[in-house]
Amino acid sequence: MAGRLAPLDVVADLSLAVDGHDVHIRADGATIIVEAENLRAMRRLLTSLPADQRNPQRLGRLHGALQTADLTVEVRAGGEMIARMGADADAGAMSRLLRLDYVEVRAARPALSAARRNPGLAAALVAGGVAGGAALLYLLFGRRS
Repeated sequence: MAGRLAPLDVVADLSLAVDGHDVHIRADGATIIVEAENLRAMRRLLTSLPADQRNPQRLGRLHGALQTADLTVEVRAGGEMIARMGADADAGAMSRLLRLDYVEVRAARPALSAARRNPGLAAALVAGGVAGGAALLYLLFGRRS
């Protein structure tokens, strides 16, 4: 990639608390990991940022800077990676659906973990999946006039 910097190594080990929730930031090389104890803690961390720093344009610039420096940021909650951006990010269908074309989003594992802990949530996820699947099948194969 033109304009790419020489690979950059980052070394970090930082622990902090946001509204009583622990957040850890660590790095040893080209991957920076931001980890919260659960999705609620990660949400609190993200919403604690000023609104002008949470917009898609700012995230796009951050992603570009990470790619240029050959760095990757992984966001984890409860031990599961939920998002990745930068050099090693591989955005897919979920990313495009959320209009975050440069962020690799992995929501399935955290959703399943949450569903295991909360049977009501599991039922809602199954119902939503069935309804979404039925709608998709209708759109693909439904009667056409």
